[in-house]
Amino acid sequence: MSRSRRRAKTVVTLLLLALSVELGTAAGYQFSQVLNSEIHVYRVLTGSMEPFVPTGSIVFVASVHTPLDYGIGDILFYIPGGRGETGILHRLIGYTSDGRLLIKGDAVERVEVVDPDWVKGVMIGGVPWGGYAAPIVSALAAAVGAALLYSSLERARRSR
Repeated sequence: MSRSRRRAKTVVTLLLLALSVELGTAAGYQFSQVLNSEIHVYRVLTGSMEPFVPTGSIVFVASVHTPLDYGIGDILFYIPGGRGETGILHRLIGYTSDGRLLIKGDAVERVEVVDPDWVKGVMIGGVPWGGYAAPIVSALAAAVGAALLYSSLERARRSR
């Protein structure tokens, strides 16, 4: 493989890496649905679960299929109304008499009543403050890719 082809392959790889990091954290649910994955990646935007889940963390959420997939104390990811793109990550603290869920953020006083159908997953892990690194990694990968692409184009121009 020629040097310019290796560079082009490196550029494409870096750009795909940057894209996957950005998509994987900014729109994790939709991205993982496309990949047909049971694990979704989200970036935490608020402090409602601090100190356990700091603002800016990246969290990994496993899909749930029935209410039997989680229990009291688990941190659930749900979408209010069951539809939309913006989700909430809060802890399950109990149940109502009619089977709905009592959910609360660790750092907030308000208890929310949530329909079990709204729950999309249960948190299985995370990287504290990792969401702050994702845009930096994305920008660095794009910058390196652009520099390599420019270098390859410049060498090709000179060799003519």
